[in-house]
Amino acid sequence: MCSPDVLETALTTRTVFDKSAKKQDMVTPLKSHEAYYSRDALAKALYDRLFSWVVRVINEHIYSRGTSDKSIIGVLDIYGFEILKSNSFEQFCVNYCNEKLQQVFIELTLKQEQDEYNSEGIEWVPVKFFNNAIICQLIESVTFPFACPFPSCADSFFLSSFLFPPQKTGGLIAILDEECIRPGQATSATLLAKLNERYLGHPHYESKLARGASPAFTLKHYAGHVVYETDSFIDKNKDLLFKDLIFAMGTSKNTVIAQLFPENKKEADLKRPPSAASQFKKSMQSLMENLMSKTPHYIRCIKSNDGKEADWFDDRLCLHQVRYLGLLENVRVRRAGFCFRQGFDHFLGRYNMA
Repeated sequence: MCSPDVLETALTTRTVFDKSAKKQDMVTPLKSHEAYYSRDALAKALYDRLFSWVVRVINEHIYSRGTSDKSIIGVLDIYGFEILKSNSFEQFCVNYCNEKLQQVFIELTLKQEQDEYNSEGIEWVPVKFFNNAIICQLIESVTFPFACPFPSCADSFFLSSFLFPPQKTGGLIAILDEECIRPGQATSATLLAKLNERYLGHPHYESKLARGASPAFTLKHYAGHVVYETDSFIDKNKDLLFKDLIFAMGTSKNTVIAQLFPENKKEADLKRPPSAASQFKKSMQSLMENLMSKTPHYIRCIKSNDGKEADWFDDRLCLHQVRYLGLLENVRVRRAGFCFRQGFDHFLGRYNMA
């Protein structure tokens, strides 16, 4: 229910708003591939905002207002890693999400469990496990130690750590965002060059050429090595929902559509829209905070075969999943530890001899 002329103009041109004193906005026509991306960005935004609107409306209608004390049961369902023949930005986001969820699983079922036994002074033989925090840090932020400028000094290690402490810098997402704000200069090759400059030598990063000699890099995830082709990373990371499209949707006579695009022109002009990766990272941080505040229970699902066929149990594939999910280590911790726990008050009330 938008004006066809307004929508057509928004899909085929882009207005560059002048923030200088002249206030002369420039309208530039989009190239064919840019118009395709713009169309897809609008479709994605409509789907995303409509989905969020439906969830919000449902929650408002079923929300219980009778009492302040509420128990909440939430279900987080995620399919798992994506390792395809050709992996791009979408697979990178999905696998980053899996890394974060695996990190919570490790923290709450392996690390925290063993730390508690050690803090209680219980005799305990540590169960070794792969901590994927190093991969999450590679994607989000990386800490680099500064080398001591006096290598011949006997106390060079002390001087290095005291005078030149490790410096924290942005991770892979930050580098990707930097490339997205260099119009006309950033390419898949320059992105890969910056990644190589930062990460070559990192135990979980490799630079290589993918199929057809296209620029690519490999991340050694906990679930396996994934080759990501960088050809469309920059375009997909940009927020291509241009202001013209937002304004066009805001003029819709459909009340729901108009509600989905509440941004006014003044606000949209002054703010640079966040990148897709930054928005995803922020959503993951919010999800992690929510999960860490709850008491989780896990159901780990095993994919029986890659062909989606019945009555076919691929032993090799299933064993691979059991290993990388940390299930063997989890069983070892449970077998060596205490499988059942009660609160002190409940235990005292049941077994008190008085």
